[in-house]
Amino acid sequence: MSKSTLSGKALVMQIDREHIRIAQTVLGAAWSQLTSMKVLDTPYGAVEDGELRQIDTLREVIGAALQDPELHRIRQVVVTLCTSQIITEKVSVPKVSGAKLEALLTANLDVYFPVDVRDYLIAHQQVGESVSKQGAPEQQLQLWATPKSLVAPYYTLLNSLGLSVVMVDWFGRSLATAVSASFIEPGMAVGRKKKPVKAAAVGADGAPVSEDAEQASVSDGSAVTLYAAAEPDHLLMTFVQSGHVKLQRLLPRNGGDGEFYEAQLVMDYFHETGAGRGSSIQGRLVGSLPGLSDYAERLAAELDIPVRVLSSGYDPEWYICAGAAMAELDRSEEHTSELQSRSDLV
Repeated sequence: MSKSTLSGKALVMQIDREHIRIAQTVLGAAWSQLTSMKVLDTPYGAVEDGELRQIDTLREVIGAALQDPELHRIRQVVVTLCTSQIITEKVSVPKVSGAKLEALLTANLDVYFPVDVRDYLIAHQQVGESVSKQGAPEQQLQLWATPKSLVAPYYTLLNSLGLSVVMVDWFGRSLATAVSASFIEPGMAVGRKKKPVKAAAVGADGAPVSEDAEQASVSDGSAVTLYAAAEPDHLLMTFVQSGHVKLQRLLPRNGGDGEFYEAQLVMDYFHETGAGRGSSIQGRLVGSLPGLSDYAERLAAELDIPVRVLSSGYDPEWYICAGAAMAELDRSEEHTSELQSRSDLV
């Protein structure tokens, strides 16, 4: 896997069961920039848990939107996947790099993941360092395993529209990036630190969005911010302390009380961890779920913490796209080429 170097104008897309979000962005910028933002209704049954089930119908809807003069000549696209099908694991491995690391990861996939991931895309990020019981230096890696069968239809769809997929992110990572949080352990100098979503940006209606003075991540003491994203199919819970993602959990949404019960279990679990024990927690909510303010009140009551909608930088529904626009993720060029070729067969 090689580090992707992304630059130039591009589109960023979030496609879920209810809506398709498309915006123009500038890749490689120090802070996320979204312009020419469009929200389209997803045709009924065309998308389920991130799976594209009606390629032709989606092509017609997205193709019409891309006729907009501000979007028409842009060919690069970044996609953020809203799905529960991506598996994340954190592992410790010997401190090697390059081809040796690739061989090590490939040889031990059955050890790292609870399911067979031979037909998955594997991305990794070094997030920490440690020492083995034998005293040998080790590195901690965050791994993401994505089914190729999930990703390939995106290449089919977008390539048929004349677009080149330069990045596929997962919305859990996109959210963390958007709020300037990282999976990397504090003190590790890995990569270029991105600035959070710029407060002077505009909302989806083109109007300026005022700065929310309380948006900044809490970085002192034991305080923790729970960034929650409420999407049509999922509730994503990301606990951040001093800019570091301490815990991230994805829960299914069914419109009933089940999601709140599971959210309470996640909260209880976090309180038992080192970061959560004795910590004060404040909640910030983003996402595209209708009635987000009412949902924030319900979540606050169920979790017994203050929760409010995060509105600084962009409208809450655009935070996932904003994070994807800043994404930098190790990827395999071999896998990318394979997906490009196999997309014709989907």
